[in-house]
Amino acid sequence: NFLINMPKVVYEEVGRQSGVDKCVNKLFQKLNSSTHMELDCFSKDIAEAKFKIRNYFHFVLGGTEPYTGPSFRVLCQALRLPSNNHLKVLLEEVMAEMEWPLSTIDKVFDNLPIE
Repeated sequence: NFLINMPKVVYEEVGRQSGVDKCVNKLFQKLNSSTHMELDCFSKDIAEAKFKIRNYFHFVLGGTEPYTGPSFRVLCQALRLPSNNHLKVLLEEVMAEMEWPLSTIDKVFDNLPIE
């Protein structure tokens, strides 16, 4: 898959590395508390998926490090989610809780392959 990272301004809007890291950490907290997930039974897989999703988000949101890992769809499959929509709903909640502007949230979803 060919990935294009977003303009650096989006990376600035979300708080650069610390903002992306905080977002991914909160997302995984929500996944862990979700009734659909039992993350403890495959925690090594989850730690690896979290690391890769963090790297993926850094790249697509405008970070400077290149991303060479698996596609976003493959990463989501590793999480064994009931649907892509489940991740989108949780991610939307996290970004709203972090008080990211709606225009920034829209830009994030425009570049993430989440239906």
